[in-house]
Amino acid sequence: MKRKNSKSKINKILRFVGIALCILIGIAFGTVWFYSDSLPPTSELRNFTMRSGSEVYDRNGKMVYLFAFEKRKLVSLKELPPHLIDALVVTEDKNFFKHFGVDIIGNIRAIAIDIVRMDFSQGASTITQQMARNMFLTLDKRISRKIKEVILAFKIEREFSKEEILEIYFNKIFWGGQLHGVEAAALNYYGKHAKDLSLAESATLVGMIQRPNYYNPIKHAERAQARRDNVLERMFSSGVISAADYELAVSSPLRKRGSSMRQTSSDYFIEHIRLYLERKYGTDRLFEGGLRIYTTLDQDLSVYADSVLNEYLTGIEKRYNYPNKMADVSPNAFDINTKYLQGGLVLMENRTGFVRAMIGGRDFSHSKFNRMTQAKRQPGSSIKPIYYTAAVEKGYTPATVINDAEISLMGGDGKKWTPTNYSKKYYGFTRMRTAITHSYNVWAVKTAID
Repeated sequence: MKRKNSKSKINKILRFVGIALCILIGIAFGTVWFYSDSLPPTSELRNFTMRSGSEVYDRNGKMVYLFAFEKRKLVSLKELPPHLIDALVVTEDKNFFKHFGVDIIGNIRAIAIDIVRMDFSQGASTITQQMARNMFLTLDKRISRKIKEVILAFKIEREFSKEEILEIYFNKIFWGGQLHGVEAAALNYYGKHAKDLSLAESATLVGMIQRPNYYNPIKHAERAQARRDNVLERMFSSGVISAADYELAVSSPLRKRGSSMRQTSSDYFIEHIRLYLERKYGTDRLFEGGLRIYTTLDQDLSVYADSVLNEYLTGIEKRYNYPNKMADVSPNAFDINTKYLQGGLVLMENRTGFVRAMIGGRDFSHSKFNRMTQAKRQPGSSIKPIYYTAAVEKGYTPATVINDAEISLMGGDGKKWTPTNYSKKYYGFTRMRTAITHSYNVWAVKTAID
């Protein structure tokens, strides 16, 4: 009798477990079907293309700037150093090459904790899940987003190889500011290509992925170094680097070098071509079209010209005791009409007419107004060659004589205008060659009205 009761209880339990499993499986399939309907199809995943900005090169073929909504420069996986790939896998997803897109145990744990806490903030995302989220989903922390992320991860793993996933990830991931992709990050933070990153630099960049602005090596060096060392320790513990490599990398200073993607002395030149290209090709084509823009800019000359102009104007400020000096202005100031002495400079190659440098002001961050191209000013004596050329076409010669005497004309505003020479004197009957030599104003005006 006892055996029958015991057997009956076991059967009931098994039936209950079976029914529960069927219900759970049904819920799982229903959930997958429900959310899959609103997700991009596999074909869209395959055809997904990342926006790439337009690169600007100087006369020597050096990239000096990148126009982009998302500053990104695409790079292939085979170009990246192995220690960079190892750092990513060890830090973000140590089982990347073993799983099929999702860390089942980790995700179940994360979802369970989310449900208990009702805050839906747990991580446990694999590299594939992160890629799915960054490519197609929002960053909200609802459980529905987590489910979509898991479904997409399965789809991605089915469509892409592990190597392809890593390549897309490295080109897509956010690295702070407008920076997307490891190549843009390497150029911005270290002034070098991703393929040239050292072990320590690779660990620093990988350490930033979790919180790019918080671990920014330029703004928060101590945090970035601590995070870098943590990544290096994980790499050593996982056996992907030797003890010697670990000691060398962890003892190296947190080097930060000038960005090759930031405007410096060529600010005004770059802005000038941006205005032209945007009018010609449109904003989207310029910032997302992946154009290569070759210019006449000489970056070295531009740096030199900028320093010469600033040194000269600083000297004038000191010599004449200007009340407002550039050195006194806050670096965060912005005003077209800066209170300190301004100036500009253009270097043009006589033989070709190529503009090698254009300095439109003393500091682009203070004032983006280009005093070389946007300021309206009287042409002064530079217009006289036009008058004299017209006079020669009418039969004038260097020996032609005109009476350099007072003359009054009616101006465009209906008022009388009397031109004078710079010396405030008149020189009587004078030949053209003399008038040109001394830049007489009255003589030039009379050729125009003759």
